[in-house]
Amino acid sequence: MDGLATHPDPELRYLAVSTRILDDCDPTTPVEPTPEGTIPPRPPRKAGPLPLDAPKPPSDPEPAPTRTGPIEEVPLDPLDKCAGAAHAARVLTAFDGTGPADYAGLRKRLTSLDYPPFRIHRMPDHDGSPRARLDLRFMGNNLALEITGTRDGVSVESFGAPETEDVRITDVRRKQNPAASTS
Repeated sequence: MDGLATHPDPELRYLAVSTRILDDCDPTTPVEPTPEGTIPPRPPRKAGPLPLDAPKPPSDPEPAPTRTGPIEEVPLDPLDKCAGAAHAARVLTAFDGTGPADYAGLRKRLTSLDYPPFRIHRMPDHDGSPRARLDLRFMGNNLALEITGTRDGVSVESFGAPETEDVRITDVRRKQNPAASTS
């Protein structure tokens, strides 16, 4: 898995990041208490390598939708909530103390974190601040992040988007979330 972290394909690098995060969040990974009674961090799971014939990103970043109009946000399951918090923490750390001046700066920093460009979607600015959605849906999960630039960094909120390909991440109507992560 570590070899994928430096792979030239950005989607495979993203899959390596996501796999590490999901392994840390997986409640079925056994953790044994130490003799002192403390629980150590979860060891990485011994997962087989990802197939190198993993699906390639589409040449058109967004498939033509078959639905029209806004789509409602869906709830996240506990695994997606955990993964969302971990992805949000990565993004918050990368922007700590330096907010993006514009969407291009926001996108550039996200791609430097190994999020492929086709997973980053521009949203209308919020009160003059750049905003993007990061589509983290993969193999049945509903995870997405909304990232908004601030003067001192970014605010990041995880939310659920229907997993079907005909739903564009930009069309998901968000519920109000008072518990947003901010830097």
